[in-house]
Amino acid sequence: MAGLDGTGEVVLLPKLVKRLTEAGIDKKYFQPVLSKRKKVMGYILVSKNILPQGSYEDPNYKLAGRCRHCGQVKMEEDEKEIWIRQKTISKEGRKHMKDVNVSYEFFDDYRELIVSKKVEQIISKYVKYAEFLPVFER
Repeated sequence: MAGLDGTGEVVLLPKLVKRLTEAGIDKKYFQPVLSKRKKVMGYILVSKNILPQGSYEDPNYKLAGRCRHCGQVKMEEDEKEIWIRQKTISKEGRKHMKDVNVSYEFFDDYRELIVSKKVEQIISKYVKYAEFLPVFER
């Protein structure tokens, strides 16, 4: 498992994806990362399940505006905030959650990836140093 700096992507090794799918996580959440020779090197987590607007909140970010062309809601890091503060999800957002989700808002130009407790537990079981930030219901 590795993170791609600046993209918000997490690359999972094929063995880990096999464990996740064996545990019941749908294959639709895994997009292959291919080498130049079309060999599968790993997978990134993807989801079409976009949580409702405003359901996910990260107090380390503030509203930067809405794109007037596409309507994207953009958030930017609050430079004055240096502590990692508790991230939350609304009850409505929680109802819409699947195993792999993304926020409606764009945080530093990408949507925040939010996984279920089930996905977190499986990954943590096989990746000793995996780190997840908790998201609490508000």
